[in-house]
Amino acid sequence: MSLPEKIRPAPWDQVAFGIDCFELADSSPELLEQALQTRGHYSVKVDPLTPKQALHRYGFYYCDTLLEPWCTPLRLARLATWIATSSRCKARARPAAKRRQ
Repeated sequence: MSLPEKIRPAPWDQVAFGIDCFELADSSPELLEQALQTRGHYSVKVDPLTPKQALHRYGFYYCDTLLEPWCTPLRLARLATWIATSSRCKARARPAAKRRQ
């Protein structure tokens, strides 16, 4: 079964959970129904102030997350450069398959 365009693979979650993971573009009933038909772990971003009954009806558990950056863009850019050039970080960046062995 092919997935509609509004269901995108989430490889970052797949590495973390070890199962097929997908991200829904919206929380329309049609898309939630499609998610029930295809095996995997699904996530969808919704406005925290909207009612969650539809999500619950389709088996989703709402989890509110809030990320607040604590650094300036310049410091973040420096950190990204340090990570890219640091031998310690490169040694830890191994393919997922090797980490599980």
